[in-house]
Amino acid sequence: MAHILYNSAYFGAIWDVLNRTEINRTSGTGTATELVARPDAESGESVTLSGTGFTYDTEGALTGGTITRVLIVDTAFGPPGAEVEITDIAWTVAEFLSAQEESRGSRFTELAALLGPDLSIDASGSSSFIMETYGASFWPDLAAAATGGLTLIGSPGNDFAFGATGNDSLSGGTGNDQLHGGNGNDTIDGGAGDDFITSNAYRALQGSLIFGGDGDDRIGSHLGQTGSDTIDGGAGYDVVTILGQTASPSHLSLPYMFEQMDDLIVLSIGEEEVHLRDVEQVQISHWFMPNTVLLTSQIVFGVMSLAETGTEGNDTMTGGAGNDSLLGAGGDDLILGNDGQDLLIAGPGADTLDGGAGNDLLRADLHTGNSLLLGGAGNDTLLGSDSGDTLRGGEGDDDLRAGNGYNKLHGEDGNDTINGGALRDEVTGGTGDDIIFLGDGNDLAYGQDGNDTINGGNGVDMIVGQAGDDVITGNAFSDLLFGGEGNDFLNGGFGHDRVNGGSGADRFFHEGVAGHGSDWVQDYSAAEGDILQFGTTSATRSQFQVNFAHTENAAGERAGDDDVQEAFVIYRPTGQIIWALVDGEGQSEINLQIGADVFDLLA
Repeated sequence: MAHILYNSAYFGAIWDVLNRTEINRTSGTGTATELVARPDAESGESVTLSGTGFTYDTEGALTGGTITRVLIVDTAFGPPGAEVEITDIAWTVAEFLSAQEESRGSRFTELAALLGPDLSIDASGSSSFIMETYGASFWPDLAAAATGGLTLIGSPGNDFAFGATGNDSLSGGTGNDQLHGGNGNDTIDGGAGDDFITSNAYRALQGSLIFGGDGDDRIGSHLGQTGSDTIDGGAGYDVVTILGQTASPSHLSLPYMFEQMDDLIVLSIGEEEVHLRDVEQVQISHWFMPNTVLLTSQIVFGVMSLAETGTEGNDTMTGGAGNDSLLGAGGDDLILGNDGQDLLIAGPGADTLDGGAGNDLLRADLHTGNSLLLGGAGNDTLLGSDSGDTLRGGEGDDDLRAGNGYNKLHGEDGNDTINGGALRDEVTGGTGDDIIFLGDGNDLAYGQDGNDTINGGNGVDMIVGQAGDDVITGNAFSDLLFGGEGNDFLNGGFGHDRVNGGSGADRFFHEGVAGHGSDWVQDYSAAEGDILQFGTTSATRSQFQVNFAHTENAAGERAGDDDVQEAFVIYRPTGQIIWALVDGEGQSEINLQIGADVFDLLA
């Protein structure tokens, strides 16, 4: 195997120097074992040949012998005294001179053939290792000639190297290296540093072995051809990208196995497998097959996260135990996060996203499509789209945010925060103490169990607190508010609202300004402890009066009991009816609170 000791920033085009320079004999004619070409003033390069049996013509030119070592010193490029040393060779002078003559300029095929098919390049003494030539393309010819296998040993610096067509061995050493294998069963070791490694430039893996070493490495791989490959990320946060193909395998399986407490993940399609160890994130992309199914639910150890992008078909994507990123594409996809803090993104179809356990982020807001988002266990964030989605928080304290479509938002278990959108939303808080903000549409909201806080938006809303001590605010326009069970606080907001406290000691609030409107209280009951609360604390008892009258609609129908008049609570400074109490004449007390004081307006 030819061996190159590389200590230069460039592997320069030095081979035509001997044709232009007379050989000086360092010992007697015919007995020299080392020959030095005079340094070339233009290129700054000199060449030393070592060997045996050298012969010369009458003018002193080298004609025969065997060359066992070539030393090239480059003073023009790279650090002072940079050099390339080629050893473990046995070239005849005739074939060397012929090859370098044929390789003048940019044609290096003949010279590269002398180095192949087995070649070792050692750059351990260099500050960097760049497997390209300065001003010419020697490396493609060298790589093509090394059919038997290429061994590259990197420098302490940041190396850049490509493998050849045989079974190669690439070692980056220290530094942030870029190592790219060729065809064949390659062994690639990034060493220390943050390395970028690919096997055969993202083409078919054929039984390669890749070691990331220390550092945060990026490793590119491929599924869909033949061979069984192993990737060991080593220490650091390593990311492996698995690229797909344009064929149509119907199933991609990612189970896990164990070997002496070391985690081994096996990815397989057909007869091809990729084995992963000590990898923190797996990204799966460029899968163009329709109806592809990805099963990762068995990944529990070793891989911390999985990233995958769907296809234009109806895909099923399933995350593992780590923090996964799963992206839908075209079609109606089913995306399952499972354990971990997952990122699930719906595509343009009618997708179903299920976060599973963990604090997940589910997004349908990046595309249009009527999606179903299921938070599952954990404190999840669910973002709806403008097309209209269904969001279900599941267990945990969830954050649900509607888009500007017709959305259905269900907090379910936990203390949830729910935000409606610009159009009509249907909202249920579920169990727990929920906070609900309705948007601009005519919304429908149910607090359900727990002490909920529900704020209406700029629409004609219907808000039902149900069980618990709820705080309900109607905001703009004429809203319909129901407190339900519990001691509720009901604020109709601006507009003429209909308010029903339900069972319990309820408070009916009015801001005390004319724009706040007049509220119609359907079930005021002093016996249950209901109170009318006035927001202007400077008001006094004497500024209020109560009038009684029957009210009826155009058809002559009266509210409440036909024989009992309504009570109208009037604020004298503005002449505004603040509250109209259905069947208020039947109350023995009408209690008004101003600041900390409570007055009976019938006393």
